[in-house]
Amino acid sequence: MDKLGSPNSRRKSHPANSTQQSGSLLTVSEESGSARKVDDSDGSDKPHKGRFSKFVGSMRGKSGKSKDGKLERRHMTTPALPVTRAMHREDTTHEDGVLSRLVAQCLGYLNRPHVLKEEGLFRIPGSLSDINRLRAAFIAGRDVNLSEVHDPNTVASLLKQYFKELKKPLIPLGSTQKNLLLAMRAKDLPRVKEIVQSIPLDRLSSLQIMIEILAKVVEYSEYNKMSLTNVATSCGQSIFNNMSPVSANDMLLFVIQHREEIFT
Repeated sequence: MDKLGSPNSRRKSHPANSTQQSGSLLTVSEESGSARKVDDSDGSDKPHKGRFSKFVGSMRGKSGKSKDGKLERRHMTTPALPVTRAMHREDTTHEDGVLSRLVAQCLGYLNRPHVLKEEGLFRIPGSLSDINRLRAAFIAGRDVNLSEVHDPNTVASLLKQYFKELKKPLIPLGSTQKNLLLAMRAKDLPRVKEIVQSIPLDRLSSLQIMIEILAKVVEYSEYNKMSLTNVATSCGQSIFNNMSPVSANDMLLFVIQHREEIFT
């Protein structure tokens, strides 16, 4: 695929790593955001929750809250992601609870310190033509090397658009959404956790992994100027695409703040 972005852009390209394929797990490179498959130790292609839990734990690293309640930034490594096949449908985030290729590669690209420091990450829009070209390539199942993308905002915008256009919202419509909003507004954390944990595994996995990467963005707010409020305002309606703007932003802020309690 042709390199994306103008060579005269103020942004520097990110170095690429070589990739290999042999097995059923996808490893996301911290240096390039590209992906490679590695052998699965149990020899099974069947995804299971344990692998995803290990991935989320690695995304979190040792990050947490300081005594004053503020998000702390600590060392974090990028783990292996289970994957079954390339995404061929617009409305697929997971295959039986497993991260899609688009989401996995975007996370690998974004989950690096120098990218997380990008000012306005997830707020400043990327190149629409590049976003559309990447989106079409992923849907067609073609090889995509995100290390050739010069602008981190393009990858962040691609990820936001992907979730915003999901035909099946992460929070199911009807009583689930209504009860979740009521619990959130009442600050009833145990009830919020109960409802979130009850949603289908594929949607729960999507929600959890997006909350983790957005929390990482907040941890780098000293550099990227993306406070918790800014992240919630910029991404609320992408993550909770079936809620009103105010409800979506409030929900995202609440879930990021209480992610440890909600997802564990």
